[in-house]
Amino acid sequence: MTEFFHYDNLTWPEVAELPRDVPLVLPLGSSFNSEKVAAQLGNPQRLGILPSIPFGWRGRMGSARG
Repeated sequence: MTEFFHYDNLTWPEVAELPRDVPLVLPLGSSFNSEKVAAQLGNPQRLGILPSIPFGWRGRMGSARG
């Protein structure tokens, strides 16, 4: 069974400790089905979910404007 985690909830040390073969998925649209994606990836042990588009990481756009 695949363990899902939200990448944006990790701290920097947790990100640094992630094995390099852990898949990270960027959800597109509102019909994202994590179980289906895991099956398509061969049911990995862990699967990271990146923040969805169009929102991404909150506050990043505002800080880039000057």
